[in-house]
Amino acid sequence: MRVARRHRVQNGGGLKLTLKPCQSLEDVITALDGDDAVMALTKSRQNNVFNWRNAQRKFPAKFYLIMTRALAKKGYTAPPSLWGIAEPS
Repeated sequence: MRVARRHRVQNGGGLKLTLKPCQSLEDVITALDGDDAVMALTKSRQNNVFNWRNAQRKFPAKFYLIMTRALAKKGYTAPPSLWGIAEPS
């Protein structure tokens, strides 16, 4: 699966960095450079990452801030629902 890379848009004489959205757990894992990087970032084991992707179909909510900050540093964003967090209506 290919995740779109960040890009820059012209904004009144300056450049503004825009964040590319990740729509799935797979997109997030890919954007964060794979299973090993996610394991290191969350201090989790390989079977945990496997279970998030395949059995639970969401990341644990306790990793929301850590992972979304890491995504933002790489130019990505992801919806809170991927961590089981309800979004405001």
